[in-house]
Amino acid sequence: MSRKRCLSFSRNLITSSSLQTNVNKPVAPDPLAILQTQSTRGLPKPDEEYNRNNDSLEFDMKLTPDQRAYLDSRASRNIHPQQPWKRKAIADYRRYWPYGIIPFTLDDNLASFHKQWVTDAMYVWEKVTCVEFRLATPTLSAQLGHTDSVHISHGEDCITSVGKVPGGQNITIGRCRKGSIIHELGHTLGFVHEQSRPDRDGNVEIVFGNIIPTRTHDFDKYPAGTITTYGEPYDFGSIMHYSSTAYTKNGQITVKTIDPHLQMTIGQREAPSFLDIRLINEIYECNNHCEQKFCENEGYQGPNCDCICPDGFIGELCQNIITSHTGCGGSILSDDKGTISSIWFPGDYPNNENCYWLIRGPEGSTITIDIDSFDTDNANDCQWCNCDFLELKVYGFEKVGQRYCGDHVDSPYIFNWHQIMVHFKTDNFWTGNTGFKLTYEINQP
Repeated sequence: MSRKRCLSFSRNLITSSSLQTNVNKPVAPDPLAILQTQSTRGLPKPDEEYNRNNDSLEFDMKLTPDQRAYLDSRASRNIHPQQPWKRKAIADYRRYWPYGIIPFTLDDNLASFHKQWVTDAMYVWEKVTCVEFRLATPTLSAQLGHTDSVHISHGEDCITSVGKVPGGQNITIGRCRKGSIIHELGHTLGFVHEQSRPDRDGNVEIVFGNIIPTRTHDFDKYPAGTITTYGEPYDFGSIMHYSSTAYTKNGQITVKTIDPHLQMTIGQREAPSFLDIRLINEIYECNNHCEQKFCENEGYQGPNCDCICPDGFIGELCQNIITSHTGCGGSILSDDKGTISSIWFPGDYPNNENCYWLIRGPEGSTITIDIDSFDTDNANDCQWCNCDFLELKVYGFEKVGQRYCGDHVDSPYIFNWHQIMVHFKTDNFWTGNTGFKLTYEINQP
């Protein structure tokens, strides 16, 4: 019997009990300078900005005694101590959880709100993958054929191990907020940090001069032979990516994106990205039981065999564009020239909007975007441009796009791609801004 068939069959034996630059226009502000300002409405700081545990591999990845001894032995032979774990996802299948089931226990001393955050974080992964977090019991251990489990306690830092550790492991969430708990559970499922990938130099620059000297090894890059990416592209929006100022010694940028308009996207601790979720589904073979069908626009089949669509798409095969509750967006634009603007422009835009437009030209064409007017919430208040922003998703709908916020942008831009998703999102704060207006032109091949 093949491994795929065995996994699918065995899942059915165990009943579910899941927890639920244009010179005539203003010069754009430096995104790096924006990030030096303390956010007042942005998301909480990523966990690496809190942790100071010296026995951790990458801020929040705790070493077991066996792992520490192994690393020390490698160091004595001049083998870099970090190398075995520097992967987007660990390659050793023994470190993944059999049948995608993660037994866990909760410490009695956990505060009730922490228990709720843990339950919520587990459900974030469960609702879009086939992994399940279940309370550890002797019966469950007998069904799974092992006694390994995760014990979740308060502790001082926000830290965990990577993958399944023989004999059991701990997650401490003393300084974790809900988003960071989601991140830690990503480690438990088998993820490490995004910027360790061998292709990172084409995507980010590590500014070693700004890093605490004793932690520079946490930013090492490793050869392709030591990591497994499953063919997925570099993910700036991953919940596993370091923040712009991770382990900074002076408050300055430590991880600088090559494209400055992607600076605002790294280090988010809100939710797993589309690519994070797709990779977990691939690792744990969540759709192996499905009759294969083609999902459009980089969608893929989820555990229930339906298409899971990238942000902005909807439909049985991800073939349609989402229309907002006020009716904005939802259009596929293929005219040679056109305009797009936020709802009610030039009046103030409403809050709680999510508007999508797809500009699509023939293959081989390019697209010019000129942002004629731009006025959104003050970027200094919103780290990662996560309050109100304009996003241009280019070169792949599955990836996070270039984000713009504040009141200045540099344009026009010429994109060497034949389709662009334009996304305008506002949060639940009314700010009295007018939004944006842009013109586009499809340059025929």
